[in-house]
Amino acid sequence: MASLTRQDVKTIRRHRWLGDTIGVILLLITVALNFWAAITHFIPGVEIFVLDQGIIMLIWCIVIIINRNYNKDITDNEKITENFSIVRKQCRRNRYWIFGNETKVKVDKSIYNAFEVGQSIEVEVAPKCRVVLGVVLNDEK
Repeated sequence: MASLTRQDVKTIRRHRWLGDTIGVILLLITVALNFWAAITHFIPGVEIFVLDQGIIMLIWCIVIIINRNYNKDITDNEKITENFSIVRKQCRRNRYWIFGNETKVKVDKSIYNAFEVGQSIEVEVAPKCRVVLGVVLNDEK
């Protein structure tokens, strides 16, 4: 196993968008409910403070759970290299996949178009979250 480069870490961090977005949305909903509760006096100030602490802890736990595989790969600082021949390629709804004998890799359009079925490739992948960090043509002859 090789170590992650700075670019690899940036790539993995970019894939954490879902957990981060959900956390921000839940936090904004909490703020909106706080304003509503303060204006309507629906919940007294001390109780809303205690309730907010619980909600913020819950949001934090949700974000940690959603992003756990990405964070684990960053802290482990390792990537794996898989060698395989492309058996088939698939494009469905602007999502691009390359299939090996026992491997399925989600790639972007440029990588999808760069390789053909039958070529042998080397794919660098983060082990837990399975983010593709690089693909190169294998020079085995």
